[in-house]
Amino acid sequence: MGMAPIGARFLILGAAQLGDGRRSISYGFRIIDDEACARLQQEGMPAWLARLYASRGVKTAQEVRPHLSELLHYRTMRNIDATARRIARAIEEGETIVVVGDYDADGATATAAAILGLRMLGAREPRFVVPDRFKHGYGLSAEVARLAAEHRPSLLITVDNGIGAFSGVEEARRLGMDVIITDHHLAGDRLPDTPWIVNPNQPGCVFAGKHTAGVGVLFYVLLATRSLLMTAGRWTQAQKPRLESLLDLVALGTVADVVQLDANNRRLVAAGLARIRNGQSRALVRHLFDLSRRTTAYATASDLGFYVGPRINAAGRMVDMTLGIQGLIADGERAAEIAQALDDINRERKETQKQMELQAAALLDEIGGLSAPAGLVLYRPEWHEGVIGLVASRVKEKYWRPTIVLCDDQDGHLKGSGRSIVGLHLRDALDWIDRKLPGSILKFGGHAMAAGLTLRREALEAFRNAFVDVCARWLSPQALERQLLLDTPAAWSEIDFAAASTLESLVWGHGFEEPIFGSSLPIVRQEILKDAHLRFEVDAGGGRRLKGICFGRTAPIEPGHMVAWRLMAERWNGYENATIRVEQVFD
Repeated sequence: MGMAPIGARFLILGAAQLGDGRRSISYGFRIIDDEACARLQQEGMPAWLARLYASRGVKTAQEVRPHLSELLHYRTMRNIDATARRIARAIEEGETIVVVGDYDADGATATAAAILGLRMLGAREPRFVVPDRFKHGYGLSAEVARLAAEHRPSLLITVDNGIGAFSGVEEARRLGMDVIITDHHLAGDRLPDTPWIVNPNQPGCVFAGKHTAGVGVLFYVLLATRSLLMTAGRWTQAQKPRLESLLDLVALGTVADVVQLDANNRRLVAAGLARIRNGQSRALVRHLFDLSRRTTAYATASDLGFYVGPRINAAGRMVDMTLGIQGLIADGERAAEIAQALDDINRERKETQKQMELQAAALLDEIGGLSAPAGLVLYRPEWHEGVIGLVASRVKEKYWRPTIVLCDDQDGHLKGSGRSIVGLHLRDALDWIDRKLPGSILKFGGHAMAAGLTLRREALEAFRNAFVDVCARWLSPQALERQLLLDTPAAWSEIDFAAASTLESLVWGHGFEEPIFGSSLPIVRQEILKDAHLRFEVDAGGGRRLKGICFGRTAPIEPGHMVAWRLMAERWNGYENATIRVEQVFD
């Protein structure tokens, strides 16, 4: 295949049809900024690591320093000073504060961090309310405001929600509460009627960290409040509350919400991972690592995203996120008990998801499978509302199409969750459909890659046609092909356990992807493991051999074939080795 540009730092070099029924995949290598690479090496970075960073847009070593001293300052966040003053007044006057959270991991960690942080700052028994996904829906509604009012608060603080909570804010104020909104979701044409809105994505906010998660916004508000109280003489520098103890929660919520890991988010995540590795995390986090058979001493962002986060999310998907928040706040035996309960709930979630995915595959077979249209809308009335987003994500990955999955809700409407691919901003697409089919979508919200909606039942077919239409209009043929970005590997002489453990220790994630190397492999030995997987060894030079595995493949890897692979750090029975995990063989 001829070379064609895909973005600023990627060239298509070839393509292959995947053997598992998924669509074909294009692959190519990230383009390395030679000037940036040279600068990074001058600043003391190893050449192989400098190449990885330079191909991800990093210009200087400062951008990847994990030090908290490099964090963006909160002073540029709109309304944060006024918000800190309102919280400080509530603390000083002993007001009752209620936090209104959200039922995902970002909302749960933000709620827990708010309760713990407010306690540290001297608040009197702060309480929390979290909406039930199935009874209340998302965010601060009028009904949730009434639930909060049962605690008789004078101040209500939202975390990870509220930027569109017009009726909820109005009801809270009617019931005598001041309302502070801390959120990170995109704002609409107007804002709720309160002077205390902290959201980097609201109009007029010049804070550079536009990708900050809800828990990160809340953390900044706590920092500003602490600074204000210190200025007022509440503590000396040595006496100030150690809000950095909350950074494991900030890291967990940031990774689990799949926000872009820009430089500022990477610093927050790195600081949180450092606490986890040092045994300083919340008890629930430690227990969930143990139940996931992961080692906290070598905790990674992917551990948070694939093992810890889903177990917390399971509470909000299957029952009630109150349990997850209680676990994040708890210590001792109570945290251990909740961790086990969350693990059990997550097993139930996995089984439910498996059944729904099988049913979704049957629906897709009916509409053409791999020849499906540019956008997919799947519906079964009995599907579990808490799991439809996960099914949408799996379908999107397999068919590489923007996907919306719908089920019945308790009000006689359809509840939907969608996932998108690069090239189609999902929230904007829903806005386009809302204008084309006025009154069909009762409410919607979200981001470029994920969104939720409530749809009138009778509008399903019109909505499906409109979604296919907007996907076909906005997505190019190239965007509808899966694309795998590969990194140029180091010389085999540089590939060792030290390099693998260095990669493992760094922060990778959405928008700053973990390296996947592309090359042929100098394989000297291959064998089939358990009739299902290919195990092999490569000649790394100097008499060294590295072990590798390709899960789900039994055919040998032929010499000279392009292979996409990851470098892993393996520790077993006191031995430390670098290993290769093959992601894709381009036969």
